[in-house]
Amino acid sequence: MGMDFVVGSSQREYLDAAAALQLKVITPRQRPLHHRAVIGSILTDEPDLHGIAPEKIAKEYKAAKKAGRPVFLNLSSGFSVEAYRSDGDVLMFDWFPVNWMPIETFYSHLRAARLAAGKKPFFAVIQTFDWSKYPELMPPGSYRKPMAAEIKAMTIWAAMNGAKGIAYYPYDDGHASLADAPEIAAAIKDSVQWVRNYDWLFEAPRAWIEYPFQFASSADKTNAIAEASIAIRAAKTKDNPHIVFVVAANTTDRAVVVKPLVRFDEAEGEIRFEPLEVKFLTARSRKQSVVRAGDLR
Repeated sequence: MGMDFVVGSSQREYLDAAAALQLKVITPRQRPLHHRAVIGSILTDEPDLHGIAPEKIAKEYKAAKKAGRPVFLNLSSGFSVEAYRSDGDVLMFDWFPVNWMPIETFYSHLRAARLAAGKKPFFAVIQTFDWSKYPELMPPGSYRKPMAAEIKAMTIWAAMNGAKGIAYYPYDDGHASLADAPEIAAAIKDSVQWVRNYDWLFEAPRAWIEYPFQFASSADKTNAIAEASIAIRAAKTKDNPHIVFVVAANTTDRAVVVKPLVRFDEAEGEIRFEPLEVKFLTARSRKQSVVRAGDLR
């Protein structure tokens, strides 16, 4: 599936199996572990959801640091990163919106995590399950699994916002299992490959540009949470300082038509974004040979 790490058991048999598959493991903080597969330990899960104060997690973090490995802290909300920022080496969050909140909220949590984390790396955890599998956590309702387009969108949104790691929950937690959802497993694999094809662009320094689109319909300017329906990330590279690379993502479940306010190599005239579609666009600030985003690695 393209994975290179898992959050899993600290049992030696598990770690040996992971090492044989060239997988790294983030383990629960139980005892100091010295195994080539272990890349770090994880603290008490979702303290913000369970009312555990940052001061208590800070003590747990201090004790975990004695093992000499990076310490991961997983939160339930990107908006909690600011409060717990000092209590881990890597901050994670697992906001799971599909089919009880607008999916656009995932993008806003990513932006909040990016801004709050500062220079600390953060990971994003993406939903791959149906909330009906967890009746003890959610009120009765009509729930569903994420669609392939939603998984791909959330993955790319995470990369757009600078996530240093992307995880998917769960592989198998006794309630939901990817073995029962081959279409989701395929969507994850495609999403990971898509991000890796453009990792050079997601890792390039962010560049400020004027918003490059005019909406054909004023009703399409904002999404369900009153943010821009087409989110953008602009970047420049040292080798091509006069080229601006733009990742543009439709954060809505409806088609949106825009008129570009700059010239993009990949489009002439109006641009149509299908629901949750992401486009990679290239603009040049002066005359030069055309370079398309997909041609640079």
